[in-house]
Amino acid sequence: MDAVARRQHILVIDDSPTICSIIQNTLTRAGYAVDFFVDELDAFTALQRREIPIPELVFLDIRLKQIDGYSVARMFRQKDDLANLVIVMISGLNGRIDRWRATRAGAKAYITKPFRPGEILNTVQQLIGPPVAASA
Repeated sequence: MDAVARRQHILVIDDSPTICSIIQNTLTRAGYAVDFFVDELDAFTALQRREIPIPELVFLDIRLKQIDGYSVARMFRQKDDLANLVIVMISGLNGRIDRWRATRAGAKAYITKPFRPGEILNTVQQLIGPPVAASA
């Protein structure tokens, strides 16, 4: 392992500040670095301009303000530097077609609202591993 390890970075995109806060608090306490946006276009712009680091994992709501989460996931897949993001869809929608569309858009997991904070943490650990302590 490198002498300097970078904590895994997670991005949350959800139009609910409450959902963003729950996910951020859960994962920050566990040792992950987390940014969140309530506007999907602001998140995409911040990534493109490198205002935030490229995350290892993105929690992406399906129902957003301007563009649905399926379209945002496809936008990520079209950018070389974002194409390999691990995407977890979060939604109040729980139908088979919703899950199928999420998979087709590139999601690796799907979490239905309401969720338990432990479900968020378990999903992250399964997909990108336990938090890595940042070294000086």
